[in-house]
Amino acid sequence: MSTERKEEFGGMKVEKETGVAADYINAWMMTLYLVREIEKASDETERADALDLAFVSLKPVERYRDYYEKRDYSNKGVVLNGSDVAKIEAIDKLVDEFNSAIPEIRSTRNYARLKDFATRINLLVRGTKDF
Repeated sequence: MSTERKEEFGGMKVEKETGVAADYINAWMMTLYLVREIEKASDETERADALDLAFVSLKPVERYRDYYEKRDYSNKGVVLNGSDVAKIEAIDKLVDEFNSAIPEIRSTRNYARLKDFATRINLLVRGTKDF
């Protein structure tokens, strides 16, 4: 089996552009969803409601290896072994920083900080700032 085919087996692959599997963004899905909802709010009332939801809904995020080790993906070993070690370290550092910041983000209702985390994980995993 070719390396390229092996990387795609099971529906996941390590992206050449980022060095990690794009599937990992799912670990951050709630955070990204909350940011998107706030960004698309059409008026101040809708934005306030979205912010309220965001600050009560924040949950810790799993580190990269933990995310894959807990899933029943047939090719998780290929993904973990094929991922860029430095990129995994950067992701895990961001995860630890985010998880530690959740109480402060909630108590201060710091949307700018929440959005910054969302932007940074998008850059690391998807190679884009777009939500």
